Amino acid sequence: MTKFKLVATIVAFLTLFLSIPANASSLNGAGSSFIYNFLNTCKADYSKETGNNINYNPLGSGSGINMFIKKTVDFAGTDVALPPGMKVQDKFVYVPLAAGPIAIAYNINGYDKPIKLKKATLAKIFAGDITKWNDPAIVSDNTIKKVKPALPNKPIMVIYRSDSSGTTQVFTEYLWATNAKIWNKLPNKSFAQAFPKPSLPFNFISAPGTNLVASSVARTDGAIGYMESSFATNQKLRKASIENNAGKFMQPTVTGASEFLSKFTILDDGSILSNYNNPNPKAYNISTFSYGLAWTANNETNLAVKDFFKYVVGPCSKKHAVKLEYSPLTGEILKFANTQISKIGS
Repeated sequence: MTKFKLVATIVAFLTLFLSIPANASSLNGAGSSFIYNFLNTCKADYSKETGNNINYNPLGSGSGINMFIKKTVDFAGTDVALPPGMKVQDKFVYVPLAAGPIAIAYNINGYDKPIKLKKATLAKIFAGDITKWNDPAIVSDNTIKKVKPALPNKPIMVIYRSDSSGTTQVFTEYLWATNAKIWNKLPNKSFAQAFPKPSLPFNFISAPGTNLVASSVARTDGAIGYMESSFATNQKLRKASIENNAGKFMQPTVTGASEFLSKFTILDDGSILSNYNNPNPKAYNISTFSYGLAWTANNETNLAVKDFFKYVVGPCSKKHAVKLEYSPLTGEILKFANTQISKIGS
């Protein structure tokens, strides 16, 4: 190597080294796929601003919780609290990072009109009791001034999550809370475990992760599935308007989710209890908070997680949440989130 090339190499190395902040680090997280579109944007911006690299694998809330407890990741994302009785050796906190609606998305080739579903109709579809798109209940829900819609005589193909999913837990909690006579088993992160009959019907198809549920609905004629709203938008899927507790049919919007989640109860462990029978006429009642899980022990890794979470609920939320179809944290819930963040690495 010539003297000139050696000097040039040293200069290039020093330039690269000096461009990386002194506190640059790499963090690994996993869990909720519900929050993935939001976190994926946040981590990209955060990396540009700080030099810190954030890896997040949307394996589902159940997997994220297990990996967090085993300390194979630095933080986790989950839409639900840890199962009762789950043993955890060290102190951790739930941090609300974002909120949003769970859309009921559908794909009916040749039928591009909006669809409304009453709570009972929705429960019966996902229980396998309604199997055709022209079922009298669906026709009745969508009849306007005695004009019946020309819904097709097509089988309904129900797409559900096959993995351990916080979105599934929230959705089955909603079905159980609003239609306990139909959905009479306790909610579960496993759709099959919460399903109210001994076995799943032939027209039920499973897919792991929110992204694959959305893409499965998009490529399956007559399909319906539940997913975080932005995934349905990305696949250009129609979203059903769902009856709320005031009898209003609501689209899964950021505003509707915010109205639903504006009233909440913080439990002793720091998780949040939602009321799926919220009577607010502006609410979209299939909505949820999504948490980050972080350890409270004082070390460099946890302090790095703390800094990332601050960025997520602050600058990233203000810049990106609404356009990505998530509800930004405001008011009391933002105050609570910052209080929880202050406990990380303390």
